[in-house]
Amino acid sequence: MGEAAKGHMLDEVLNAILDFIGPGHYAAALLRSERVNHENLGVDPQVFMVFFAVVRESFRELARPDWTPRMDRAWDDLLNGFAAALASERIGT
Repeated sequence: MGEAAKGHMLDEVLNAILDFIGPGHYAAALLRSERVNHENLGVDPQVFMVFFAVVRESFRELARPDWTPRMDRAWDDLLNGFAAALASERIGT
């Protein structure tokens, strides 16, 4: 995978995050479809969410020492929301 593809993937992730915490037009559906796409590339569905935790840790490292407990809670909410969106697809809701 080239650097341009990696940059595009990061852009998609950041836009999905902004949509998920904002208007919620497409992020949940994008997460579900990308999990399937990545599974078809050999990525275990259980590992799919690990990437988002890595994004969180990257932002935490970049923001130090300005990272706050409020930021931690916001990321907890986001990651829990992503997990719920993915779980709801599995049970057909």
